[in-house]
Amino acid sequence: MRWIGVVDAFVRVVGFGTADAGAARRARRSPQGDVRCRTRGGKWPIVACARFALAAGMALSVAAPAQAADSDGYPDPSFNGNGLLRILFYSGVNASAYGVVVQPDGKIVLSGTCLIGDATSDSRVCMARVLPDGTIDHSFGPNGSGAFLFSDFAGFPAATSNDFIRQPDGRFVVVGTSYDPAHLGAWIARLSASGELERAPNGEPVRWLNLSANPTSPGFVTYGVAFAPGGKIVVAGTANSASDPGNWDMAVARLNPDLSLDTTFNASGAGGMPGVRLFAFDLGGGNSDRAYKVAVQPDGKIVAAGAANVALGPVNTAAVARVNADGTPDATFGSNGRVWFGVGPPELNTRAWAVALDSRQNVVLAGITRPYVSAYDSGYVARLRATDGALDTGFGDQGTGWTLFGSNAAAIYFNAVLVQPDGKIVAAGTMSDPVGSSFAYPYVSRLLPTGTDDATFADTLYGYVGPTQHGNDGAAAVAYDPRGYLVLAGHSQLIGETYGDMGVARLTSQIVFGGTGAGFDAQ
Repeated sequence: MRWIGVVDAFVRVVGFGTADAGAARRARRSPQGDVRCRTRGGKWPIVACARFALAAGMALSVAAPAQAADSDGYPDPSFNGNGLLRILFYSGVNASAYGVVVQPDGKIVLSGTCLIGDATSDSRVCMARVLPDGTIDHSFGPNGSGAFLFSDFAGFPAATSNDFIRQPDGRFVVVGTSYDPAHLGAWIARLSASGELERAPNGEPVRWLNLSANPTSPGFVTYGVAFAPGGKIVVAGTANSASDPGNWDMAVARLNPDLSLDTTFNASGAGGMPGVRLFAFDLGGGNSDRAYKVAVQPDGKIVAAGAANVALGPVNTAAVARVNADGTPDATFGSNGRVWFGVGPPELNTRAWAVALDSRQNVVLAGITRPYVSAYDSGYVARLRATDGALDTGFGDQGTGWTLFGSNAAAIYFNAVLVQPDGKIVAAGTMSDPVGSSFAYPYVSRLLPTGTDDATFADTLYGYVGPTQHGNDGAAAVAYDPRGYLVLAGHSQLIGETYGDMGVARLTSQIVFGGTGAGFDAQ
């Protein structure tokens, strides 16, 4: 065991690596008077330990074992030298990635939003592609830029991008919302495999989507997109109802391969209109029901996940809908295709930010909840049974159907989830520091198919620069590279910086910590 650095604490962590409420109080001083932080079987993340020691005003030395029990989850040094990368678009641009795709050739594609200054009304969709070695791919995008704003395409409106996918033919489909006063609403666009915009038949840069049947004040937002059988595209979000413009329902729409609305989906128009199915949870409160992400089963059934307002107690509850391939609600799933639940004892505010399907078509969800008498959100992963949509009591904490991570001392929230081919579940998001600190870090953890912690995976990641550079970083997306990597994407902003960049990290199964000096401490 060798010591790296000058600060150290001995802190117990729970769940995904967040120090528990009493961690700082239980820090243990060494005979030399400092506070020792060591990893035990790789499951005491050094970064969380160090920050709690600093919060407690302790001197710190960090110990890394020559061989850790966890062999996965460390930054890959063959990617940009340290596994971490920040992508700068332009000076004065605040960039965040909200989606990431790994191509079969190992290239990494990111899509997100770039704010010009701090104004949402002056936002731009932005995209980048990175080569497997961590360098920008200058064969991608207009003029071979490799990292570009969609305003480089003539006429593209001011907009945000919420999600994107790569089609089997290599092209990309991007969805989002426009804040351009001339074109407010939901849109979808497609790019070629080389990153060039494919314009609509009428010459416009985007196809405008109308998911609302309200005749006087239609409102709609798209958040998620997925590929469906037959080359079709599914989008999900929220739209106001036909009878009440102030009542917003979860919306699922299916598009033809040419991105036109597929009117064979929900052909009768019941609960929406041809091409669009709305799910009204109507649990009270503001009656704002929305889907943040969507997944499609091999049989064409669609699963949308998000949140619904409730009248009393929690502000939101996690909400999930499943719709048949013909656009009718799946009556075998929950209550007429709808499931809602809260997480925690007792839940206060639960949302499902992400959804994935396992090999048995069970529904895997990740998001945030606030289960403690605390100002901090906690991350959770839950699984619903494919057969009926009920929480799977064979998964997670003591038969609850979920695994909960967090404490009264720090916040965790998950924005993304995926199921590996071996059935293990990866959740990614952000962990913030204790009270009084402005630090936040990308956070990723892996669970076994039972919902228990995977001891072979390191649960904490430093920011997109390195352990000595603190800032406000976070992960909004995660993708699986079949060559054996996980790729995180999100936002990176160092303390003192006015604007941040897209952040990317590639995690490998190689052990980076050890006696070679090739790990994080080599910064």
